[in-house]
Amino acid sequence: MQIPSINLYHLSYVHPDATAILEDLSLSFSQKKIGIVGKNGSGKTTLLKILADVLQPTSGSIQRDGSIFYCPQRIAANGRSVAALLGVEDKLGALARIAQGSVEVSDFALVGDDWHCEANIKKMLSDFDLAHIDLSRQLSTLSGGECTRMLLAAAFFSDADFLMLDEPTNNLDTNSRQIFYEKIKTWKKGIIIASHDRELLQQVDEIVELSTIGCSIYGGNYEAYRAQKAVEQSAAEHELDVAKREMKQAKQSIQTTRERHEQRQKKGRQTRRKQDQTKLFLNGKAERSEQTQSSMLVREKRLLKQGYDRLTKAREHIENSHAINIELAKTSVPRHKIIVEIEHLFFSYDSCDKCLLKDINFQVKGPERIALKGPNGSGKTSLINLLLGKLQPTSGSIKLGVNRIFYVDQSISGLDENNSVLENFQQYNPEYDNTQARHCLAQFLFRGDDVNKPIDALSGGERLRALLACVFMSAHPPQLLI
Repeated sequence: MQIPSINLYHLSYVHPDATAILEDLSLSFSQKKIGIVGKNGSGKTTLLKILADVLQPTSGSIQRDGSIFYCPQRIAANGRSVAALLGVEDKLGALARIAQGSVEVSDFALVGDDWHCEANIKKMLSDFDLAHIDLSRQLSTLSGGECTRMLLAAAFFSDADFLMLDEPTNNLDTNSRQIFYEKIKTWKKGIIIASHDRELLQQVDEIVELSTIGCSIYGGNYEAYRAQKAVEQSAAEHELDVAKREMKQAKQSIQTTRERHEQRQKKGRQTRRKQDQTKLFLNGKAERSEQTQSSMLVREKRLLKQGYDRLTKAREHIENSHAINIELAKTSVPRHKIIVEIEHLFFSYDSCDKCLLKDINFQVKGPERIALKGPNGSGKTSLINLLLGKLQPTSGSIKLGVNRIFYVDQSISGLDENNSVLENFQQYNPEYDNTQARHCLAQFLFRGDDVNKPIDALSGGERLRALLACVFMSAHPPQLLI
């Protein structure tokens, strides 16, 4: 029997815009719990898509032995039902027809031996606190957190040899995360997770890191990875310091040798002018001087090459790391100014008898930072839509003290997928010329050709950074960001 595994051989991926995302990767994945880490844009999602056969590599090859279930960051509803997502729509239909008296061979073939399919599904949904959701319900009617939990339930229900999970905890509340962590602990097959969630990464057996200097593999969980990484980084920085010192010493040695040679040449010329020496003797001295100078040049080239080689090698082990550092003075609001005031707010959807929000009262003043917490489905997004005027209160009032408001939704949908980062920026800020726009984007780490990347080529973190650049670098940035 073939042991489930995934093997990559010299695999590379270059985006259609010619951006190299993955280069010459050779990796093997067995049935372990593996975390993929790296900065936004390092290729985590691209690697997962290639592993799951959603994306094809530009070069190299991949060998998959075993079944795979892929959970993307964003789920496409596309008119699908919960049963369709779980892959049991046809089977449940066959069970329903058999219960009504069908004797069709095709229906019995669909069911096979899985006569307890619906009960098993209900059990899995219950484990993810989704038992209240009907299997015929459309995915588009679920909240972001419910969609994520439903996709994770589908993954574990699939019993695949490998689960591929891309940022699985992004839309989960605290309780849902704990349920998910428990599922990870008890999972006996392979699981590959791209995530920034440190608590989740504490549960893996191995870390694969993607960075500007390539791909590295670390045994152990996130804490072990950080410890090993710190030792490596310290050693790399020490090696770079040594290489810089040696290069400086080499240049000083070359300069000293040149000065001494020039002094000897000057002294020789002065001596020749004072003494009556034969032409043959003088020609001999000049020839020896040229030979000395030629030897010096060879030595200089050798020293400089050795220095540059060591410096280059040392720099190859240092990651390029940049941080956003900007001033946002135009977003300022007075400390005691009322930004949001909600009084006795009640809200329920027309199709639901249950009151979702009951007697909500609170204020936001000045430059406060507010975290809106609550279980999935408790009304967080509904409250945001009430603030934005997309929904109207059943009763009560909402007053806003500023006009400049911007909302970043869960799917970061405020960008034109078909345009580049630069084109999106200029759509938001038409008053800026090309140079000004590039300067603004550079402050959000989009430099050089990065500004020409299409939005659909960006990772989730890069998309957020691009959107915030468009909004915050505006001549009139928001004074309330949701």
